[in-house]
This record gives sequence, structure tokens and C-alpha cells, in this order.
Amino acid sequence: MILTGMFFTHTMQAQDEYTKAIPLLLQQLKKVKADTGRVSLLLKTAHFYIFKPGEQAADLDSAVLLAHQAETLSQSLKYSRGAGLSYLVISQAWREKGDTVQGRPYADQAIAQLSRYGTKMEQGNAWKERSMYPGNIKVDERSQKIYYQERAVQLYKESGDSLTYAKELLFLSEITDSGEDLDMALEALRIFKNIGYKDLQGVYYLIGSQYSVRNNPIEAIRYCEMAVAVAEERDSSMQLCTVYNRMGLAYYEINEREKAKEFFLKALAVAERYRDMDAIWTLVPNVTAGSMIKMNGYSI
Repeated sequence: MILTGMFFTHTMQAQDEYTKAIPLLLQQLKKVKADTGRVSLLLKTAHFYIFKPGEQAADLDSAVLLAHQAETLSQSLKYSRGAGLSYLVISQAWREKGDTVQGRPYADQAIAQLSRYGTKMEQGNAWKERSMYPGNIKVDERSQKIYYQERAVQLYKESGDSLTYAKELLFLSEITDSGEDLDMALEALRIFKNIGYKDLQGVYYLIGSQYSVRNNPIEAIRYCEMAVAVAEERDSSMQLCTVYNRMGLAYYEINEREKAKEFFLKALAVAERYRDMDAIWTLVPNVTAGSMIKMNGYSI
């Protein structure tokens, strides 16, 4: 199992918040008149159904229905921005349902409509959504994903939303093949620090990994140490396992076997606590006496 970059975990509290919010939104829909405010409320409710932790097929069906209602109302009101946002939410719902054939045309429509009538943030969201779809036989899938992500990042930058821009720039640095990945990640880190963003363990981890690929184990260790410090203070998820393992690999690369083993064992302890068997099977060879190997560069 390859565990990368940044993790987004849903808690029971978040699920409870969504469960409570949806009935309230549905009640509000019974009271509002057929104007642009109703379009916004329909899309907000659909959005809650889509991103509700542990959503079921029926939730996604409801999201599609509500978003189509928003689309129809937007068209009757000649509300072009609302139509574009409706296409975006319909695309998200179909994609979450696993039906990319149904969803992709709506992602394309969202780009076309919001490029004319949407804010920079909404345009960025449309390009980001399109990047989530697989490629086609004419264009390499990875290159296509990068193409759409690059355009989303530029629009997020123009929107002035520094946090979203930094997060998406960091993601682009993970997938790009331009050779500028490290510069992107360092720029994202600079922005995160400027705005006071604290959850930097994934950022430090990624930069450490990028230095490792460049055969710079000293910088790799320096950034991994920062990742460990933040993760131990702020994170109790499987990302801590990822950070410990990356730290072990960094020490292994400079032949500090005891330090490497120390961090491999810490990573294994986290994996065992979460009963993640894929991670455990990946880590065991690293901590087995006499066989601390780097498994052909395969990392958690």
C-alpha cells in the first residue's frame, strides 16, 4: 500500500454534522421562493449529500436530482452562473457514483459555462473537477490530469484564496513531470507559513521525499524531521506511519541502520495500532533482523 502526501480523514463528528444539516436544508427548501437563492440552496444541499462521510447510493441519487432541479431553475431564470454551478455539482455526483461516462460531459459544460460567468474560484473548481476524470485514448491520462490541474492552480492563484492555491499547488507538485515539483512544493510551504497554516506534516513529508529522489539525503532527513515533529504533535492518524517510514528510508539511504530501524519500528507500531495489514506487510522486511532492505524503493 502506498500512502502519499496528505490525508483527509472523516470523523464520526463530521458525519453527525452532515446528518443533522441535511434535514434542516430540506426544510429550508420548502420555504424559499423560486429565485437564485433557491438555486444556491439546492446546490448546497446536493453538495452535502455528495460529501457526506459514508454516503450511500441513495444520497448520490438525491444529489443528482437536486442539482438537476437547480439546473432547470437556473435556465428558467436565465441565471447562467447557476447553470454552470449546477453542471459542476452534477459532475461531482456522477463521479462519486463511479459513472464517469455520465459525469464527464457535465464537467466540460461546467468549464465552458463558468469560464464566462463564474468567479475565478468557481472556474478553478471546474477545471479541478475535470482533472478527476480518467483520460482517453488520444491523450495520456497522467498528462491530461496535469493539464487540467495546472489550469485549476492558476485560477486559484488569481482568485486570491491563498490556502486553496497552496494546497492545489502542492498537489500539482506531487503529480507533475516537469521537473519543477520541488520548487512548487517549497512555494506552497512558503504560502502556508505566511498564512499561519499549521498542519504541515504532509508538506514537509513531500518535500523530504522530493529531496530523497534527488539523492540529497541530508535535506531529506531535515524535512522529514520537521514532518515527524509536527505529526507527533498534531496527528494520530496513519499519516504518522507514513512519516516515520519515510524517515527510516532517509536514514537507510545514508547507512545509519540503527536510526532507520528505530523509525521503521515506530511506523510498524502505528500500522499495528490501526490494524493496517497492507502497511504491516510492507514494513516487516524493514525491521526484520538482518534484512533491513529498501524493497526496491517501494515505500508506504
